[in-house]
Amino acid sequence: MKTHKFNHDLATFQFNEEKGIIKLDGRFISLDPEGVWGNIISNSERVASSSDRLRIDLNMEYISSSDIKFLYLLMKTLMNAKKAHAKFVVNWSYEPYDNDHLELGKLIQDSMSGNLKFQFIEEWNQAAA
Repeated sequence: MKTHKFNHDLATFQFNEEKGIIKLDGRFISLDPEGVWGNIISNSERVASSSDRLRIDLNMEYISSSDIKFLYLLMKTLMNAKKAHAKFVVNWSYEPYDNDHLELGKLIQDSMSGNLKFQFIEEWNQAAA
């Protein structure tokens, strides 16, 4: 399977093994975060282990505190699952007024080490408008 996409409540997840791209969009307010993130993590591991490049696009309009824990687990899992020489880029989108979300991205960035690059992208989320 080259590309896999699924939705859960207010969030969308896309996984492209061929291009090494993972996209998480929307609002993350999981009633069953273990189930939702278990699916995200297993699909993401497959992408990370099969590509020489890895890019994760995080365009999260909102993320609950229980989901933050699993996002951190996802990032640690990807660092371990990716090929040793693979480049890993995180595109972290945030809205101009949302300093908390920007700070969350910076905290996660600071907690990671290795061949990883964060890019912080300020943009208005059209879904919220």
